[in-house]
Amino acid sequence: MRRAVSKRISLVLGGLALASSVASAAAADLVLGTHRIPLSATTQSANMDVQTGELRVLAAAQAGVAGDGWCPPDLAATPAVTHPQVVLQLPNGGNYRIGLADANVEVATNGDVIVHSLHQSGFQGDGWCPLDPSLVTALSADRSIMYPGRNVYLNWTSSGAVSCDTSGSVFPAGVTSVPGWTGSVSTQATGFAVQLDVAGYYQLRVNCEAANGDRFGRAVFVTVLPAPDCSGEHAPPARFTRATSFVNTANLRVSGNQEWPVNATLDLTMWNPPLPGQLTTGGVNRSVLGSFGTFVGDTAVVPISSSGYVAFRIDTGGQANKLGSISSEQPGENSAPMFMTISPCPGDFEPQEMRCRSNYGIAAMGWRTTPSMPESYCPMQPGLDYYLNVAFRNPANGISDCTFGTCWWLLHQNCQTGCN
Repeated sequence: MRRAVSKRISLVLGGLALASSVASAAAADLVLGTHRIPLSATTQSANMDVQTGELRVLAAAQAGVAGDGWCPPDLAATPAVTHPQVVLQLPNGGNYRIGLADANVEVATNGDVIVHSLHQSGFQGDGWCPLDPSLVTALSADRSIMYPGRNVYLNWTSSGAVSCDTSGSVFPAGVTSVPGWTGSVSTQATGFAVQLDVAGYYQLRVNCEAANGDRFGRAVFVTVLPAPDCSGEHAPPARFTRATSFVNTANLRVSGNQEWPVNATLDLTMWNPPLPGQLTTGGVNRSVLGSFGTFVGDTAVVPISSSGYVAFRIDTGGQANKLGSISSEQPGENSAPMFMTISPCPGDFEPQEMRCRSNYGIAAMGWRTTPSMPESYCPMQPGLDYYLNVAFRNPANGISDCTFGTCWWLLHQNCQTGCN
């Protein structure tokens, strides 16, 4: 085994502290703490991709071996791609990406590439470490990113397990335990809620044991972002009050709310998921705006006072790779120009993202949980909470043009791609 290096060469490229490309006569290693992955002797130890800013190294082998120190014999997972990262280029042309704890990467004079990995090991089935098909415990989460104080919902199954536990889970610095995620758990679960209150990086692990003593685990990874700043310009406008419900009068029902009984009290705080127990005449639990992320186009007449606004919460967990629209029409009476936004903050009519603001008047806007197209639609990160904010308020001067005291608007939502 090669000993400690005598000299390290480093410089800053693309904002990251990265090592220079150093050729070595002997094959070098990618050094991950106490573990080493051999690199090819036919190329430079490390190369910077100037377009992506990634550090790339060429592996000598196509895959790791379970139990080799980096590939665990008893744990499978697929970590989310993180930045910064080092890309291990495989002989077959594939890539294995390793998330780094920091951007400090060094190349030693003998060609060794030294990094500080985010995890202490790889995981079976991650693209480098082989998966043992005889170990069939499965674990999934409904989101990989969220804000503090929300729930992540876990599902897992096992085959032949007599007991399971959460040992080996990793929490952010300063967090010693997570309520409900300590000790023993069931051998299978659906929709198991775990509330994460502190920002940081979580590795939630389920380990199961068979009657013969064999153990195997799976892990999922959740990043909890700091809570959004909803102060200042992102706070609700002064002298405007949030409306949380309305009574479905006979006139409102005729104009567009036929799914609901006359004089039913309808919630204005939640789009997805809908307020529990809010049933249509057909017995369907749904928001007054309809079901977010479904093909069914829904309409609703919503009354809003001239000094009020509505903020519908949208939980995008499980809603990845979808896009749709929210539009409006004048119902023929009590109408006025309308303005809509989508923001992480309720009552925020000044979101930083301009694509998340509608036009003023006959308001309309698109939304997407896809990573790219269509470019003009409001981008939403799956797993995070957002609010659809609506008001009869001119964004140019902050004044309502509703002259009736309370105005109506017919809202129409439609999911276009990736819908249920």
